[in-house]
Amino acid sequence: MSYFWIHWTSINLVAYYILLQGEYSVKDIFDMNGKYGKINWIATIAFVGSIVAEIPFINTSFYVGPAARELQGADLAWAMGLFLPAVLYYFPMKRRISKDMFPSEVDSLPVEHDEFLS
Repeated sequence: MSYFWIHWTSINLVAYYILLQGEYSVKDIFDMNGKYGKINWIATIAFVGSIVAEIPFINTSFYVGPAARELQGADLAWAMGLFLPAVLYYFPMKRRISKDMFPSEVDSLPVEHDEFLS
């Protein structure tokens, strides 16, 4: 079970402490039309992608991944599960947050009335 929880924990820690700096809107978390939306695809891709990437590093009683085997049985899946989702989540979300907070200048310029189009 810890092979799955560490990824989600990593994503939440990055979101809360680094990207949002502790500023969550609890009301919007439970509102499907709130500012967080229905599905955060960046978080979902980081979560699933990092689970897939950790499989070669798993060493359990029923499965030993090829990377774990080459490392004489060292189970480094926890490290992949901690650091990889943090990186996969941080950079795209930072770009999305910056884009939402600071729209491009073209989007924010006032539209002037063109008398020839009237």
